[in-house]
Amino acid sequence: MSLVVIGTFAGLLAGAVVVGVRETRRLRYIRSLIRQLEPEHPIFCPTYYGTDFQITELNGRKSGKQPFITAIGPTEIVFHSVSHPKDAPLVIPLEQLRWFGRPKTYSHAAYLKNELWLHVESEGRWLWVRLTYNRAQMQDLIRAIKLVVPPEMITAYRRRRPYVHFGPTLAHPATQDMQGTWTLGEPLSLFLMPLYLIMLDGTKVIRKIPLDTIQRVAAVRRLDQPQAEGLVRFEVSGDPLAYAVDHHEEFATALAEAARRTLEDPVEWQRKKKKKDENLEDDELE
Repeated sequence: MSLVVIGTFAGLLAGAVVVGVRETRRLRYIRSLIRQLEPEHPIFCPTYYGTDFQITELNGRKSGKQPFITAIGPTEIVFHSVSHPKDAPLVIPLEQLRWFGRPKTYSHAAYLKNELWLHVESEGRWLWVRLTYNRAQMQDLIRAIKLVVPPEMITAYRRRRPYVHFGPTLAHPATQDMQGTWTLGEPLSLFLMPLYLIMLDGTKVIRKIPLDTIQRVAAVRRLDQPQAEGLVRFEVSGDPLAYAVDHHEEFATALAEAARRTLEDPVEWQRKKKKKDENLEDDELE
């Protein structure tokens, strides 16, 4: 019996040693990578502790969560996997970044993570990147991003939550003849986010419409086929468009709200009007 106990203990000890060696090697790799990245990406380069990274390709694949290191330079954001150091890093040129935002206010508890969403248009695909950090690192990351993105993206970040997202959802372009009959075109996907309405053919982005050009959004029933799913109609810079969409009333409500918000002052600006001395960087605190 004692031999069995000794053998079991020895096995556990050996396993712990192996895990310890692997962790030591990983930490050595991480420190080496950070030393390499810091001079190349001087704006932001934190440690990886408490971080998760996940990429969703619209209508495509979704990666598993994994720890990572983020490096921000004047022209790009780079994500290095810690779990798979041999994998090529994800490099996002800043001209491909379409939006960034924190879906929830900062968590004050040390054991709770803070999430950041990035929308990226890369090689005809739309990527939804989700990052988690502790509070202090997230605040540093947000400050760094603000240094390298255009002002209109910072304005969008500062608008009130919840940020409007909808889809991707199946849709059919619709046209109406003089008799009121609707004809549906080939299916595509619609995805709504805080700055654009995205149209996709599979995983390929075929059009993105700035929300500040969308007006007169309406959900309508089909008089020619009352039992069919309804349509969403709207105008883009005066040009009428219509799509047959499942849950068309819900989609129309989300689209109208998202388009209206692009015309509003951000929350921090509204506060600034009320309190002349209020700091415009309150979005880093909430």
